[in-house]
Amino acid sequence: MITLDQVSKIYRAGGNKIAAVDEVSLTIPAGRVTGIIGQSGAGKSTLIRMLNGLEKPSSGSVLVAGRDMGRASGAELRKARLKIGMIFQHFNLLWSRTARANVAFALEIAGIPRAERRARVEELLRLVGLEGREDSYPAQLSGGQKQRVGIARALANAPDLLLCDEATSALDPQTTDQILDLLSEINRRLGLTIVLITHEMHVVRRICDHVAVMEAGRVVEEGLVSEVFAAPKQPITRRFIRQTSEEGGFDPALAPPEGALLRLTYAGEGGAAQDSAFSEAVLKLGLRANLLQARLSQTLEGPSGEIVAHLPDPAQARALAEFLATRGIGVDLLREG
Repeated sequence: MITLDQVSKIYRAGGNKIAAVDEVSLTIPAGRVTGIIGQSGAGKSTLIRMLNGLEKPSSGSVLVAGRDMGRASGAELRKARLKIGMIFQHFNLLWSRTARANVAFALEIAGIPRAERRARVEELLRLVGLEGREDSYPAQLSGGQKQRVGIARALANAPDLLLCDEATSALDPQTTDQILDLLSEINRRLGLTIVLITHEMHVVRRICDHVAVMEAGRVVEEGLVSEVFAAPKQPITRRFIRQTSEEGGFDPALAPPEGALLRLTYAGEGGAAQDSAFSEAVLKLGLRANLLQARLSQTLEGPSGEIVAHLPDPAQARALAEFLATRGIGVDLLREG
């Protein structure tokens, strides 16, 4: 488990102090995939670099597997970093080395014997799907293949923690999805903790269990991805979620002038039971209901999002709200009728 407690990182420019990270407290569960999302300058890159000791906090503590990375140095820090892999946006490969040699390089630094290195490299290249490209140089590889080499290299020393610094930002959408699927498979097969930073909510939705939203150096919202998608609390989070939807918020002016308006919030954990609850209620209660908008996204825990419904009869709206509440669906009354 990773725990950040009141962590700040202050830079000084001239006579000014700039808080890149501002009193962040955050717990990242072990064995899961956590996304840290924010616009450029939000502080997410600085935050992730403190997890492997590349940056030292100005105050607060960063605990990774019980070790305070802000205080670790020398041999202790080098030992800690062997268990932390990192994937970079622009691959950071050695262009004079083949894919095989790039992966082997991490093992050479760790002092692994040659025979053991060779077996480990072949195993990793198979894991990331680079059979047949082992002797290719980076210039001969596509962007997705380069990133696969970067992933294999990051896994070379069997880390417990994998950090991804905008690992898909330089890739096209199709390749992005392929890399995200690979990371998700690695998480399932190896059980390692993955922390990724991104400015794309699509990345978070597709692969992450948990998400933390950063703005101006602070974590302004966090939680399960399904819950955050279903009921975002902060304007910045709502803007990110609109990246994954063609529609923004619902405009009540588009609804019929009479009758009740309900917003139904799906939190993802209910799965199929939630999916069918609305249609079941309409049939069971004999309701007259019109769907005005649906904004649902698939997360790892099931569908999340919201539906806006119009019911001409306010009494039927109350009956629907009571029924859906028993099925774990949040209901907000936008208009009583």
